[in-house]
Amino acid sequence: MPAPAGFSPPPALPPRVRAFVHASRWGASREGLLVVKPDVIGAKLAQLQDRLTRIESHHPPSPEQLGGDRDTLDLLSFNLMLAVQVCADIASHIAKWLLASGQP
Repeated sequence: MPAPAGFSPPPALPPRVRAFVHASRWGASREGLLVVKPDVIGAKLAQLQDRLTRIESHHPPSPEQLGGDRDTLDLLSFNLMLAVQVCADIASHIAKWLLASGQP
């Protein structure tokens, strides 16, 4: 959904950020401010929970066992990397809203 007609991001933003915020496909409130989409955050939190569950289910009881099993180490590392990426996605979604709303 494009920004509503007449919407302009706060002037304090750098021009490139302003252009991105204006061109983004975020929903807008009646006041014309971009809003954090709860369904997006909820979906990302569900993805994070899935990754953490997978990490817990494959975690060996001791560091020695983990060091001796490269496949399990790779699986845990990969899921940990994806969990961090989901956290970065959530932070990015919130940061865009903060920039667009003029929050510090």
